[in-house]
Amino acid sequence: MTYARSTLLASLMTLGLAGGCDIGDGGANDGQQQPGNGDDGVALRAGNIAVAPHGTSFLARIDRDLVHGDVDGSWRKLSQLEDPERMVFSPERDVIYVITGGPNRLRAHDLSNDAQLWSAHVPGGEDYLWDWGTADDRPWLHVTSDDRHLAVITHDEVTLYDAQTGETVDTWRAGREIVDFDLDPSGDAAYVTLSHEWVDEGPVTPFVTLDLPSLETRETPLPNCADETVMDTDGRYAFMAPTRCEQDPVSVIDLRTGAFVRNLPGFGPVSLAASGDVAVAFMDLENLDESLFLPGDPTPEGDRRYHLMLIDTKTLEFESVELGDSLPRYAPTPDGKLLLVDANAWYDDERVRVFDLASGEIESVLGPDIRLENFVMTADSQYAYLVDDGAYELSIGERILSSLPLSIIPTNLNLTSDDRWLLLQDDLGPVHVYDRNQRRVSAVVGAERTD
Repeated sequence: MTYARSTLLASLMTLGLAGGCDIGDGGANDGQQQPGNGDDGVALRAGNIAVAPHGTSFLARIDRDLVHGDVDGSWRKLSQLEDPERMVFSPERDVIYVITGGPNRLRAHDLSNDAQLWSAHVPGGEDYLWDWGTADDRPWLHVTSDDRHLAVITHDEVTLYDAQTGETVDTWRAGREIVDFDLDPSGDAAYVTLSHEWVDEGPVTPFVTLDLPSLETRETPLPNCADETVMDTDGRYAFMAPTRCEQDPVSVIDLRTGAFVRNLPGFGPVSLAASGDVAVAFMDLENLDESLFLPGDPTPEGDRRYHLMLIDTKTLEFESVELGDSLPRYAPTPDGKLLLVDANAWYDDERVRVFDLASGEIESVLGPDIRLENFVMTADSQYAYLVDDGAYELSIGERILSSLPLSIIPTNLNLTSDDRWLLLQDDLGPVHVYDRNQRRVSAVVGAERTD
């Protein structure tokens, strides 16, 4: 299967792409781990490993302790941080902000001397999900790019803290469930997607622009079901598209004016290029709302049910590429040249495939039938590493998946920013440091000494 090269595809090839949504049924695959803070903070209780944006240090929950380690095997338990749930790195200091359980507290901790800087109560935290929900649930945690404010998001509240002192600035009560929360890169605003309601036989989602630190609001109603939202780096447009809600469109919001722009005829969630110039969604030809096509919009061609949808985020022009018959998930490689595609449902005969954006060709990966549930990719886009009842290395260029010989069956992984060290953890046990150059485990972090 091939298609003509176009200006839009050429621009996509030059970009690194980043997923911006939950895995869900299809669309953008959010199972990728990477250094830094993640979408809503690093979920330590789930076993996710927090890797420093620079260097080779990392933090991991081992049993009930938070361990600060390095790839050379050195480590220490951090004090006053028992039962760590979620954390973010300070963008300007050697400090981490951690939500701890029992009762929920937000703490600032100096890594250079293992000292607590301040501790604050998380309002409403006990009422929500740590007792009965999953470890990926709330509270969520965000820090502004200037390190001035922290935002803690519970079921229907946003509480803003002073990151230097821990004092509560203010609390905004949404009055309904918060589905998604994103900070503007400037740190002066946040964008909050609330749960939808049905009005006149159609869904309406409140999209709220939240001024920081005043917490003044501007609400935009979107004719769509609620899901996660991604925005371009220019701060011009945001895109929201669920996977299943009758005939789901891709809703476009003008962030400068707060106005709803239009619904594009596609499904999501959406992945966005790292530069913000290209958004990736998909079309389902069996559930396509033809009324959303405007004069001049290209219509999908081909017999296969699902098509990739490539959207120019500056002009909102789009094109579609025939893909297959199983509901797709996609994970763009950092160089923007390829998509790793799979299907969320195991009964779909769709093992990991590599979609080449230049040629339009799609190839199945040789090796075990593994899904992209928990994975990392190297910055050069040559390799991916996956955990799924074992650890696996995917040579993206060769389209070959093979197992890594390890003494543990890891459940979580991450990769240092220099791409050399793969970090692997079984549940909340010690972290095994795998040296990609020497192709062996070179250190184990967090194991109590027995001698």
